[in-house]
Amino acid sequence: MRKIIIDNKWTFIFFVVNILVFSVFGNRSIFVGSILSYFIIKRSKHKIFWLSLAIICTVGLTFFMKEDSSLGRILVYKISFSIFMNNWLYGCGLGEFGRVYLQEQAKYFSLNSFDLKELLLADNTIYAFNDWFQFICETGVLGIISVSLFCYSLYCMHFIFDNTRFFWHKVIFLAILISAFFTHIFENQFIVLFLLTIFFSVIYNDTSFSKRLLNVRFLFAAVLIWGLSKEIESFYLNSQLKEAIDLSNSGQFYRSNLLLDNLRKNNNCNYECLFFYSRNSAKIGEVDNALKIMINLTKHTSSSLYYSLLADLYIEKDNLIEAERNLIHAIHMVPNRFEERHKLLEIYQRKKDINQANKVAMAIINLPVKVNSARIEFIKKYSNQILKKK
Repeated sequence: MRKIIIDNKWTFIFFVVNILVFSVFGNRSIFVGSILSYFIIKRSKHKIFWLSLAIICTVGLTFFMKEDSSLGRILVYKISFSIFMNNWLYGCGLGEFGRVYLQEQAKYFSLNSFDLKELLLADNTIYAFNDWFQFICETGVLGIISVSLFCYSLYCMHFIFDNTRFFWHKVIFLAILISAFFTHIFENQFIVLFLLTIFFSVIYNDTSFSKRLLNVRFLFAAVLIWGLSKEIESFYLNSQLKEAIDLSNSGQFYRSNLLLDNLRKNNNCNYECLFFYSRNSAKIGEVDNALKIMINLTKHTSSSLYYSLLADLYIEKDNLIEAERNLIHAIHMVPNRFEERHKLLEIYQRKKDINQANKVAMAIINLPVKVNSARIEFIKKYSNQILKKK
């Protein structure tokens, strides 16, 4: 097998592109994946040194740059591990991680065993920020076996460590696989298809009859065209959704719902679309329809914002018991939000439950502020006034 010469020009371009992408977008996952994959595959007398240096840089990027982001992911990993331990045999269900995660996070914060930093970092997360572990959480033992067999097959085929051919193909392939340990890159269908194309092209071109059957350049071109068409379609749908959200936020609820309804009729209405459609419907007096949509939505996905809106709808229906239950659940999901606690305080005032109202008011006053605003200052001042009436 002929030995490939790794052109210094392409190596230089590779590192420059990675540094530029990292500088502009600040994406550590792709940067780390690219650098590590290069030094893993590249043959060198000093391979151990360069690979060790790359790992040290990885640790540095993880813990010393975007510290809050890194600590936030540690919280995500901790809760994700709880999901795995609770569902290790069969998993929580393929594609169900986003729904289950926030329910598990609500349990975690309801036990009051968290620290202040975790409270401030909590958010409406729907990814494990590790595609491999998320797949295992969703599929259990079957996922562990599948991932193990995949890694073993790459090893048996010398796919990664034999760099005599298709060096840059393999660098890109491994870079994506490593990046998936730190982010949710596999949600993009184009990335998955691109990975399969690289894998197929390398295996296929190692066969003697490959040139007679297919030129893999055409396959790459086809995948690229398909990917661009999907990205254009996604951009168009997202622009429609963004326009609808902007209209909703500016108080033009009827016009917003016309756009959202069009997305619904074409089966392009995602969870965010349904949320705003329901919120708009409530604003224009269609509370029953809005309530029906939100009840169905919370069966398939989770977000503190969804449960907060559901509580608003129950308040409109004068069902304070269900409103209270949903607000408490929303607070446990993301405990650093002030708005839901303020709504809960007002419910207890309506119910004339002084003890509970005082407890919520005290919790609001003691709650640390993640990002201050005039609204938060108003809520804290309002809570102070409640306590002064004791």
